[in-house]
Amino acid sequence: VKTLADVKPGDTIRVHSGELVPADGILTRGRGRIDYSFVTGESAAVGKEMGELLYAGGRQEGGAIELLVVKEVSQGYLTQLWNRKGRERDGDDFSFVHPLSRYFTYVVLTVAGGAALYWGLRDPAVVWNAVTAVLIVACPCALLLSSTFTNGNVLRILGRNQLYLRNAEVIERIGKADHIVFDKTGTLTESGRQRIEYIGHALSVKEEAAVQSLAAQSAHPLSRALAQKILPGGACNVLGFVEEPGAGIMGYVKGRFVKLGSREFVTRAGGEEGGTRVYVSIDGRLMGHYEFTNYYREGIAQLASRLKGDMPVSVLSGDNAREKERLQRLLGKETTLLFGQSPVGKGRYIEYLQGIGRRVMMIGDGLN
Repeated sequence: VKTLADVKPGDTIRVHSGELVPADGILTRGRGRIDYSFVTGESAAVGKEMGELLYAGGRQEGGAIELLVVKEVSQGYLTQLWNRKGRERDGDDFSFVHPLSRYFTYVVLTVAGGAALYWGLRDPAVVWNAVTAVLIVACPCALLLSSTFTNGNVLRILGRNQLYLRNAEVIERIGKADHIVFDKTGTLTESGRQRIEYIGHALSVKEEAAVQSLAAQSAHPLSRALAQKILPGGACNVLGFVEEPGAGIMGYVKGRFVKLGSREFVTRAGGEEGGTRVYVSIDGRLMGHYEFTNYYREGIAQLASRLKGDMPVSVLSGDNAREKERLQRLLGKETTLLFGQSPVGKGRYIEYLQGIGRRVMMIGDGLN
């Protein structure tokens, strides 16, 4: 049995349902449904076919797959992303205390020299005491210590209010920012909350109970959300259910054959789904689908209104653009929205803004 450190390019590895892809590799067997939410923020699994490249850090939601490793774990996409340093910009990494302390030092030395000259003419015996007193009382270290103490207290206060900054220098950079970039998933949206709307032929109470009972048999996040949403009117026994990981679940509920899952799984016809949906069929008849949309945090519209006119706002998301119109209405037409962005793509957009002279404040979660 190999450890993670022993995995080398050219090795073939098997990734089971629910496991993480440990290294960058080419899919050689099976069909991948990869959850890249940890890496990109994309909340929906991405379908992958044989021959496609899979990046480390994604979680397989379908059946077992095999990969041909093309990079060592230490050289993989996720590792490089984690170790990637931010773009260094001359002069931006220094606190205002640094140039101020330089001038402060010149002033202190001038005062100390003046004191030495004054007491040298009046009473040479106290020259040394006067010079050392000026240097001790007005030591530039006091300025640095006061700045460190103040920043530390500000970080503590912000932390108590669940706002965590990378370091104390961010406090000063926030005051200089003239462009704000938000990550969407988990930052503007509430993690774990989704709005569910049923679209299609009306379901009776018994049919809703059957759907809920079948959904409750699955560990998939969408199925769990669906099971909690529907009012079952009493649980039903499910017989002979079968689940295809990442695709859907089917079984007999009170003598009726129910299928839940992707459009391809339910209808065997495929086609564009147009968003995060769970399709429903009963006794072979497609009834409709449940549409899942995000809950946005309270106060987002008010925040956008307050920022309007003060500084431009951009939103970057790893998700697809299915909620672009809704988000544009929420934040205003002046807001720049970019979807399908990887962490590297987000970083490049930040660098682009910095390249045109913007001082950017990025607000995100996770690897963002």
